[in-house]
Amino acid sequence: MPASTLTSKGQVTIPKPIRDRLSLKVGERLLFSLDNRGGIKVRRQQSEKIENLQGLLRHLAGKQPVTLEKMRDSVRQRAARKHAGKGKP
Repeated sequence: MPASTLTSKGQVTIPKPIRDRLSLKVGERLLFSLDNRGGIKVRRQQSEKIENLQGLLRHLAGKQPVTLEKMRDSVRQRAARKHAGKGKP
C-alpha cells in the first residue's frame, strides 16, 4: 500500500501509483472530505470556470512572457507558410 509522510507545513506527496491511477496532472486542484469513519476522501475538483485554468500550463511556458504582438506575428507567419504555394482562385 503506497504511503506518504506529513511535513511540518501540513503537506503530503500523493504517491506516484495513486497519481497515475487517477491521471492527476500538475496544477489540478483536489478536494478533501471526511467520511463517517474518520477516513479522508480526496477527489479531483471539476473545473467549470475559465478562470480556474489560469496558470495551468505555466510549466510549459518559456522564461520570458510572449507579447501579444509576437503571438500575432507567429500566427501570421504560420498561416503564410501553410498557404504558400497554393494557387489563387
